[in-house]
Amino acid sequence: MIDDIKCLKFESWWIENRERNAISVIYRLDGQPHEIIIKDTKYYVKEIYSGEKKSLGKVVSCWDLYIGCYVDIFGKSTILKQSDLKTSEWNQFYGSFLTEMKNTFIEELKKYERKALDQKLTRSCNGKGQCTTNLRELMAQVTALKQRMAQYRPLLSDDIIVAFESLL
Repeated sequence: MIDDIKCLKFESWWIENRERNAISVIYRLDGQPHEIIIKDTKYYVKEIYSGEKKSLGKVVSCWDLYIGCYVDIFGKSTILKQSDLKTSEWNQFYGSFLTEMKNTFIEELKKYERKALDQKLTRSCNGKGQCTTNLRELMAQVTALKQRMAQYRPLLSDDIIVAFESLL
């Protein structure tokens, strides 16, 4: 099912003169040029850039895209507001997978560390709606937790990663 997905599709819009103007962002997973459709005009772009202030101008990957993130659309920072069902399922699948891995590391670390983990490592990356999981932040949390676990049990931290990757 997840292997069937060839692109991630997001929608956004702006209101001008009481008229809703649609923007579609189609992020191709196969390396082909991405599509941006504005008012029924299709544009092809090689890269899509972040519209977030802290990472303005950085190229985004599929792991950076979710409902609520900012992307740069021809110089204008735009919030992705909706996604199609397959994109939501893709985001939910990888979000659940990474969250489960994160929780496993947290449970293991509780055995070795007395003080609570930094909130930056334990906070939720999931929003309230569909396709709102920030996969990039979740991946950073898992990586940091794995490195922390490796200080105590390096083989176990590797085994946890291998066990989860085998589920893919």
